[in-house]
Amino acid sequence: MDAKLKAQTQKVVKGMLVFGVIGTVLLCLISMLFPKYGMLELVLGLWLGLLVAIANIVLIALNLEKSVDKGKKLQAGMSYYGGYIIRLVLAAAVLILAAKVEYFNLLSTALGLISSQIVIFIGRLIKKI
Repeated sequence: MDAKLKAQTQKVVKGMLVFGVIGTVLLCLISMLFPKYGMLELVLGLWLGLLVAIANIVLIALNLEKSVDKGKKLQAGMSYYGGYIIRLVLAAAVLILAAKVEYFNLLSTALGLISSQIVIFIGRLIKKI
C-alpha cells in the first residue's frame, strides 16, 4: 500500500478507536441514566458497527490502490464498483444481525457504522479551527 494512503488510513482507524472508547463511556452513562437501555447491548452494538466500519475503511484503501494500479478505466471502475457492493452488503448484513439478535442495539450499531464519517468530519473541523 502507498505510504501516504496507509498513513491516512491508520490515522482514521486510530480516530475511530478513540471514538469507540469515548462512545463506550457515553453509552454506559446513558444506560445508567435510562435503565431500559441495556449497557451491554449498547456497547456491543457500537463495537460491532465500529469493527465493520474499520473493515470498510481498510477495504476502501485496498480497493483504491488496486483501482489506481489498473491501467484501463473500465477495469478500474468495475473493480471499485464491486468493492462498493461488498461494503454495502457487509453493512446491511450487520444491521440485519443487530436487528435480529438481542445482544446488539440497532441504533448503537448504526452509530458505529457511521463512525468513520464522524471521525473524518471532526478531523476536518479541527483543521479549520
